[in-house]
Amino acid sequence: MTYDQLKYSLDPNPLTEEQCQATRESVVSRLQRLTILRLQEDMWADDEVMWHLHQVACVYQRLTASSCHVLDPLLATGWFNHGAAFPVTLPDQTPTSCLLTAIKFNCHWIPLILVKAGSMLNVHTWTWHGRHRNATHKLLQHLTRQIGCVDYRWINFEPRRFADDACGPMAVALAGHVLLGVPLPSGHSAVNAFADIRRKRFIMNLADQCLTPWSWASGVSE
Repeated sequence: MTYDQLKYSLDPNPLTEEQCQATRESVVSRLQRLTILRLQEDMWADDEVMWHLHQVACVYQRLTASSCHVLDPLLATGWFNHGAAFPVTLPDQTPTSCLLTAIKFNCHWIPLILVKAGSMLNVHTWTWHGRHRNATHKLLQHLTRQIGCVDYRWINFEPRRFADDACGPMAVALAGHVLLGVPLPSGHSAVNAFADIRRKRFIMNLADQCLTPWSWASGVSE
């Protein structure tokens, strides 16, 4: 496969936890995943985004003794693309204090960092404009009720224009900033360094059998 074939491949868009788990039963060897990483170049796939969000969640849980759940980006994107016009159900035993995920829209990974604050659900993300923000409204309404809050509110961060081609790393960077207080990369070279370090950590932790990646985003505006 080529870079463009990966970039424009069709997303699986699972709508239930069972469908998502069935998709995740597909695995590739470590060597195959390394080959795909070379082909995808600066793009990040769903498995890479999810792995790094899990690392942020684990550190947050150790530091705060609070629970934090990572919602599979494939499932979150499936719900987003469907319009959530159905009873969205979180996986069993999902902790309710914090939820991390990312949805793919227009070849971008959009982070959603959901933190319970009393009866409100704080939704941390980049500043959005137009229909892609509106499209999350039904999804967030459902998630708000399932997490046990009465309403949600946006807490927006201005996207770094110099990082338009690094949506995957920057989604992870925003999660670390919100939950762990880690400063966001402050320039293009800092973003590249952050992305390189995270890619190396991902490679170092690849098992002999790896999750099959299904969805890629480059972050470059079309």
